[in-house]
Amino acid sequence: MAPLTFSEPPIFDKWAEAVKNGDFSVDPVLDALGFIPGRFMKYGLRLASSPIYISPYLSLLNNAYDKDYVDRWRRFNKWTNEQVGFSGAAIKQLASEIGKKNKFKATFQ
Repeated sequence: MAPLTFSEPPIFDKWAEAVKNGDFSVDPVLDALGFIPGRFMKYGLRLASSPIYISPYLSLLNNAYDKDYVDRWRRFNKWTNEQVGFSGAAIKQLASEIGKKNKFKATFQ
């Protein structure tokens, strides 16, 4: 099973359903901006994982004795906090492939 699936969106379920059904589109915003800054990506990921945002820190505290765990945690934390920007076209493709078609689920089952 994939670690993330959009068959049951983590939050904003009404918005996600509207996007899947074609009733809502962010394309005009993406077309106007042309590029999504990395900080937008970072905060978007935080919004999607907001109920569990603190749990990685608790997990780090719980495993602070394990050097390998701490090293892996630091690398992952750096990756999640240093998001790069995306072109509007890339975001559209991600939204379609992952959000509408739920291709994570199909890939990792």
